[in-house]
Amino acid sequence: MILDSKEYRKLFSVLDLPQYREWEEIVEDYLLTIRKRLNNSWALYKVQESLVSDTIKAQDYQKLCDENVDNIKNVISQLVNEKKNEELKEKNQEINDWARTIKFSQLIRKTVRNLGDCIAWKLLDYNRAWIGVLGNKEPIGKIETSESLLHELTELYNHTMTDNNFALLNDLTNVIRVSDIIVKTRTGEYALQEIKSSTNQNKRTKKQETTRKNLTDFFKTGKMSDENGDWEITNFTTPFKTYFEELTDVFVKAEKSGLASGYLEDFLQVDVFIPDKVPKNATEKYFEDNSLPSHPKWSKKHRVLPFDTFSELKLDFRHHVPPGLFPLPVEWCAKLSTGYAVIFSSLNLNILAEQLTHHKWHVEIATTKDEIMDYTYKLSRGKFTQTFSTKLIGCLALQFMHKETILMMLEEMFENKHKVENTKYLFCFEDEKNAYV
Repeated sequence: MILDSKEYRKLFSVLDLPQYREWEEIVEDYLLTIRKRLNNSWALYKVQESLVSDTIKAQDYQKLCDENVDNIKNVISQLVNEKKNEELKEKNQEINDWARTIKFSQLIRKTVRNLGDCIAWKLLDYNRAWIGVLGNKEPIGKIETSESLLHELTELYNHTMTDNNFALLNDLTNVIRVSDIIVKTRTGEYALQEIKSSTNQNKRTKKQETTRKNLTDFFKTGKMSDENGDWEITNFTTPFKTYFEELTDVFVKAEKSGLASGYLEDFLQVDVFIPDKVPKNATEKYFEDNSLPSHPKWSKKHRVLPFDTFSELKLDFRHHVPPGLFPLPVEWCAKLSTGYAVIFSSLNLNILAEQLTHHKWHVEIATTKDEIMDYTYKLSRGKFTQTFSTKLIGCLALQFMHKETILMMLEEMFENKHKVENTKYLFCFEDEKNAYV
């Protein structure tokens, strides 16, 4: 488990705030609209308008909280000098209270981005290749109240009211880092749009125009060339099967006891944790007492990768459909989106390698240079070799991809090896959208 992480300690301090419990209900309402009304362009616009407001207000409130903390720290320094221990204790408690509120504001912004990702994945028909390219840039910054933002919101409104198209403000997402807006027409065509508040045409602007044109062509043809080489989409016809049905059974048990564990496969263990059901101040001990005993095939020498649906450790948003779109009840998805429920997933690379070996694959597991828990997974058969990074491997663990799909995908890669070797490899599953809501 990853319960001793700093992020989780902060999360657990916020979960009992009345405001955060109410926020979780609001997230459920957002998800209901995103999951059910995404064919309604007006509903899509209204959700985004509200999310922008939530983000900006959370940022402004956090600034106020930070100022209060700074002021209290100045008072504490004076109290230390004067040795007023009782007042010092009170001021330290005030800082702890403000720290909870700051974390609350940060969690709102984090959840908003996850909701934006839900819209993006649905709008782009769960096309991993498109999302992989659109997210292959530097992370985006904060949404700021500005003239530029006003222009972007106006353009969103125009696409909705004038053309009845679907438009997404890309700054609301983690996964789209190119242009300001992506537009999807009713006929299924895509366009990227940069909203400029001035007519300044510099080199950077012209480069952005070239990038947008290349990406728009990529949406149509599945092929693209840039400074990094040639790119081409490989559409897997492999049926996209998952373990969500088995995961549902584990979740039902967790709702009763706070924690339930199970093995979806010999190589994949999941723990569903619901903090509300666990005694306060007993979280780590609760896991020690209630976690599923290790599988008889697992060894301490095995390399096990831990992932979870909340902390974002080792998480590349481009490879993971957000929990808000899991084929689970919307109440559960809201809990997963806010931290009121967490799925821990442990992937045993050695057991997976043994099973792949039975299917004529040679597997090499290597530790990367800088990260102890970061591995590369090299698969080969004959002259064909494909290497997967930890972040790609995590797709198996956090998308709960079925072993049959993994094996069939690898066979399809092997059959198309000539194509893979001659291009930058981008993949998507033709029927993946049917696995989600």
